Amino acid sequence: MFEHAVDLAEHAPDTAAFWAGRPAFTRLLLYFHRVQRAADRVVPQSMSLAYGRLPARGPKATAAT
Repeated sequence: MFEHAVDLAEHAPDTAAFWAGRPAFTRLLLYFHRVQRAADRVVPQSMSLAYGRLPARGPKATAAT
């Protein structure tokens, strides 16, 4: 789901507007970062690398949830 949203945002005419219209999603970004870091130790390295690249492609997380 996160990868699909990032792909859509990258192809949107206005990326900032795309993310601004999805506040429920962007509020979960810090949680996603924490889960990704925790999973880094237990999932295959290829999966960890793929998931680790997603936050860099998405909006910047700014508030704790």
